[in-house]
Amino acid sequence: MIAPILQIVSDTVQQVKDAVKETYEPLRYLSRALKSQFLESFGVFLQDEDVASTVQSVLEHSLAGDVANRSMLELLNEDLRPQVETFLSHLGIFQTTDRKESCDLWQPVHFLCSSLEDLDYEIMALLEAILEKKKIAKHLEMTAGVLEWILSGEEGSTFVSPTPSLTDEEAAVASEMLQICGLDSEAVAGSVTCLWNNEARSELAALYSSLYALQILSE
Repeated sequence: MIAPILQIVSDTVQQVKDAVKETYEPLRYLSRALKSQFLESFGVFLQDEDVASTVQSVLEHSLAGDVANRSMLELLNEDLRPQVETFLSHLGIFQTTDRKESCDLWQPVHFLCSSLEDLDYEIMALLEAILEKKKIAKHLEMTAGVLEWILSGEEGSTFVSPTPSLTDEEAAVASEMLQICGLDSEAVAGSVTCLWNNEARSELAALYSSLYALQILSE
């Protein structure tokens, strides 16, 4: 669960944004090469929902002061396991000394894993497609707008995205993600329209959090 978001999701969107920004701030200071490497690794996370939950469990052990064991990865898909192990090694997870610098990245990565876990598995393929086409920024802006509208508490209202912001294809993907999050939405001529549904707020917060992290790593 993405506890910091869920605790404040009944308040303002700015509080949600501030919580996400603060948590992911360490990712901004990575070198471009390391960002690219991390982004490639997170592409693996989107291929199999078990990866995020497994990495989350490993990081929980590390954040608690324990030394994680590679055996925790044994249940992962054999084709994906080496990439996950390499990623965790870069985070210093399997080291017993000199882990201070890498430790700063454990919390944001854990937060992203938690966000991904809160999403329906059907969104993963859509996120992977967005990542491949380098369209993260547009979808982040769209999700932020919808989340702000949901948190405004305007029950019974309708959200209409700005028409010029999305292509027809991008609007269709955005609409599908919003539907999976629990909103009644449709895409028409590059615009997305959806009906207010307060129950979708947690999934929208998780989607916003996931897109935010991927956007930082894409910069």
